[in-house]
Amino acid sequence: SVRHAVAFAIRNPKDNTQVLTVTRPGDDSSLPGIIGLPAGYVEDTESHEEAVVKRGMEKLGVQIKPTKFVGRGRTVRQTYVLEMEEYEAVLLDETQMPVVPQPAAIGTQYTAWEWRPPTALIPAAERGSLCSRIFLSSTGVSTYKLN
Repeated sequence: SVRHAVAFAIRNPKDNTQVLTVTRPGDDSSLPGIIGLPAGYVEDTESHEEAVVKRGMEKLGVQIKPTKFVGRGRTVRQTYVLEMEEYEAVLLDETQMPVVPQPAAIGTQYTAWEWRPPTALIPAAERGSLCSRIFLSSTGVSTYKLN
């Protein structure tokens, strides 16, 4: 089966060389403890852009707006194929910072967030993080090939 997902990169409003990174929980089934970008599945009734907005609220507690398509990729997981689209997004209120984990606990909840340079995503990309590979490929930080 195929699962559709979105990921998003939010640049630090005070330093656009940094992006908002999140830490996945240690008991995560696919990528435990990695530092990556926020991501989530796309529901049947929503567009990819709508999914970005909704996942921003569900996973980070912030209102965001997608501003730029970054890229897409596909990878095979143990029991499914993951197809992902990635966007850059902005915080609608730059004074409102993310809160993790979110109290409603919808989907994977992150254990921490931090502004970091894109190079902080390299270890996750090397461990198979599709969102990290897409973003690094788009920025020219690495030569990850997307299949």
